[in-house]
Amino acid sequence: MTEYFLMGSHTAYIWAAWGIAGVLMLAIWSASAALLRRQAALLAALEAAGQTVTPKS
Repeated sequence: MTEYFLMGSHTAYIWAAWGIAGVLMLAIWSASAALLRRQAALLAALEAAGQTVTPKS
């Protein structure tokens, strides 16, 4: 199992790639969650003001 994690001379490259991919995936998820929260708040505000909201087609 140790050989798997050390990966020979490519260890630094492989683990850096995994780390960068993980950070990017977390950033995309975070941005998506923030956008969802903003859109939900906007929808709630419009509905509270009595406006009809129809989705774009």
